[in-house]
Amino acid sequence: MVLPIVVYGDPVLRKKCVDIEKSHENLSTLIQNMYETMYEANGVGLAAPQVGKTIRLFVIDASPFAEVDEDEEAEQERRPTEALGAHRLHDDSVLDELDGGLREVTDALRR
Repeated sequence: MVLPIVVYGDPVLRKKCVDIEKSHENLSTLIQNMYETMYEANGVGLAAPQVGKTIRLFVIDASPFAEVDEDEEAEQERRPTEALGAHRLHDDSVLDELDGGLREVTDALRR
């Protein structure tokens, strides 16, 4: 489901976001909806506050910036069918550059 994106000036964008756990209610559904929203908006990343949620969560698809050979082009055209479980970054080195805590969350959600 595509979520409404809040605009500049919305109070939610100024609120402090809270940490969440893997057991956060409907987390997988929220992540999937955020991916759908991001793709619908032709974006490469989306943070939870941008869809009105005051939690520390974002989704990213860096594949538009990855170098791709012809065999990988078909794979890039696919969209994730499950939150992070079916989604793979095409270059895991991107994750290596991110904070270790984010990598742990990403790895846990992939299981």
